[in-house]
Amino acid sequence: MNVFRSGEDYVFALTYGTDVDWVKNVLAADGCELQTRGRIVALRDAVVIHDPSRRLMPWLVRVFLGLMRVTDFVRMRPAA
Repeated sequence: MNVFRSGEDYVFALTYGTDVDWVKNVLAADGCELQTRGRIVALRDAVVIHDPSRRLMPWLVRVFLGLMRVTDFVRMRPAA
């Protein structure tokens, strides 16, 4: 799973596209739980973003995702 922080948000790079089951499930549920660094973070407000510039990704990741032609992402916010 390729997930990165962008400010307070979590951004998932959709290396297999938007038509995969986990993306459909997260969108239907409007969120999910993410286990990261030994803790579980509840996420909400799932939205698919088409971004050919990959501006929400760190610079080096942006380069590799460009080589893989990844242009779609899911952005979510931590639940309160």
